[in-house]
Amino acid sequence: RQIQGGQYVINENKLSIEGYCSFLIKSYESRGKQLAYDIKQLEKLLMALKSHDACFIYSAENDRGEVLAANVVIQDRDRRYLQFLSQIKGKEGNSQSALVFYAINRAVESGRCFDFEGSMLPGICEFYASYNPEWETYHMVYGYSKRYRLLDALRTIGRG
Repeated sequence: RQIQGGQYVINENKLSIEGYCSFLIKSYESRGKQLAYDIKQLEKLLMALKSHDACFIYSAENDRGEVLAANVVIQDRDRRYLQFLSQIKGKEGNSQSALVFYAINRAVESGRCFDFEGSMLPGICEFYASYNPEWETYHMVYGYSKRYRLLDALRTIGRG
């Protein structure tokens, strides 16, 4: 599926998994950074998700066919989750905004909720908030009580 409008061509699944991973590395390198995880593991994960029709790769190209931004959306029965946003430094424009808008529309068309999979990183949080999402509270566990560790150890022994 390809949509052309404004200054970008939006593609759905035109970029292969390998192509997306190469683009992701390139986007990190454009910022002088390196991925903190193994790209081969990400490829395996995306291939497994694709085999279950649970993964979409969206990309935005300029009129010369140059990929400016890409993201991965993962779906389950009820939701589509925005994951792995990337774009080349210096080519930001609003290509990622166009991709997110497209992904939201595709989720609605599929009858699923769209989940931003929030972030508290400055800039990213504001970007997500600009879509006026419905906020959900998530609780984080930072430590475990001695009682829980004991029960968990007993469970592990019982399974072994």
